[in-house]
Amino acid sequence: MFAQINNSYFIALIYFAVTLIYSSFIYPIYKSRNQFKQWREYLSCAIFLLSACISYGLLIITVQDTLRVIFWAVGFSSLIIFVSVWIRFASSMITIKNNFLNRYGKIYIIFIAIITALICIIYLNPVFVFTPFGTQYIFTNTFPVVILLSYNVIYSITLVFIQIQWLKQSKLKRQKKQQTTFLFLSLIVSPLGAFTDFIVPSLNNINFTMPPLLLIIMVVPSLQLFLSLLRNNTMSITIDNVSKYLFKSVNMPIIVLDNDNIIKLINNKAATFIGKECINQNIDK
Repeated sequence: MFAQINNSYFIALIYFAVTLIYSSFIYPIYKSRNQFKQWREYLSCAIFLLSACISYGLLIITVQDTLRVIFWAVGFSSLIIFVSVWIRFASSMITIKNNFLNRYGKIYIIFIAIITALICIIYLNPVFVFTPFGTQYIFTNTFPVVILLSYNVIYSITLVFIQIQWLKQSKLKRQKKQQTTFLFLSLIVSPLGAFTDFIVPSLNNINFTMPPLLLIIMVVPSLQLFLSLLRNNTMSITIDNVSKYLFKSVNMPIIVLDNDNIIKLINNKAATFIGKECINQNIDK
């Protein structure tokens, strides 16, 4: 029994560590005060991930039945809605030519996710089992399980299609590399996470349970994409960013001096002639 408790706290600590990583996604977005739609969509994704991760971490170590139901309901519904929010975010990064999908598609996606989450919470009737890895759950009602699995299949196919379009519509080589890596990691992580979080509980076998791993392993592609978006300014197309990019990429040397002939700014072409170490030095010397 003592070993089981230790294992459950270890799994919970992993969840809380992952929660800190997801929290780190939120702070730079909030700090930047960026009003672009893409950043707002991405912020929503991070918030739902954070909610699900905290809830599952607490569920693992909780022994009181009422709290188990609450933590499971919050975590499970957050995870379901996250998928739809992520589709909204990914679709905001591509060009959709269909006016109906542009106007109503994103609303229907969220609406269906909320309805699915409510059906699952009300009718799945989870049974909680204390295992060597903490509190796990199994589903005992077949009908909502069919709805849940259908939701996951349809939304997963939709998400893969959108991410492939995102890859195809990327113009820059670094963006294509970013999307290729993310798509590859997602295709590895998603089936394993769907198996542990949805399929195993749906088998309704009290002797065969697994910790829900989707939120833990999903941190790898999530972190990769987040760092790429920050590094490449993918969602921050502002006048300032465009001006800096044009200045750096001009194919002739440009040197900006102050009134005392001190070098304050150079572009990439100028750096190949005089070196970046010349910044804040007098050009006459």
